[in-house]
Amino acid sequence: MIAGSMASLHALLQPVGRPPLCEVHVTLNGKDLVVTPAINDIYKYLTRAVKNVVESAKLFPRWMHGTCLPAPPQVVHEEEEPFVFSFYQDMAQSPHVIKLMLTLNQAIHRVFSLVAKYLDGWRRYDTVYNLWNSKRRAALDKLAEKGHSCVYFDTRIASYAQLAETVRHGVSALHASPLILSIKALYWISYAHSPYV
Repeated sequence: MIAGSMASLHALLQPVGRPPLCEVHVTLNGKDLVVTPAINDIYKYLTRAVKNVVESAKLFPRWMHGTCLPAPPQVVHEEEEPFVFSFYQDMAQSPHVIKLMLTLNQAIHRVFSLVAKYLDGWRRYDTVYNLWNSKRRAALDKLAEKGHSCVYFDTRIASYAQLAETVRHGVSALHASPLILSIKALYWISYAHSPYV
């Protein structure tokens, strides 16, 4: 039962054309990417789900030897709670269950590292182009007053035009099963902030 539940959870994490478990929206607040709901919270929930599947065996008490009666709780120390013999001890030590837990945790980590890498790609637009800087318009006006040559401005405009083309042809959602990362708002904000579009 525990292994079957873990296998079902693992199947939900695989990119097999299943609908996502959760849709995550990415927006821009000043210079920061805001992810709703928070990626760390979703990561905690999924890893907690893996742990809860194994800990659910605590609800099934062991039977006394030779009977169909549940084993009564045993008092080990007076100040501690009584110890209940359950199937949890067997499940937590099973090599098959341990291997499934490791596989699930690695799959969860793989999905979230893909999401982090994707978000870092969007953050690159701010570090490379200083695209979401609120003082960018004033800096452009000062630059125009300096009297640079047309070639200088032409190269700057070409780099921003290339940026606008890159954003225009980018994807507006990342399908990282079990998540779908919706970046439509960020996509249009980035495109609109690119000057000379």
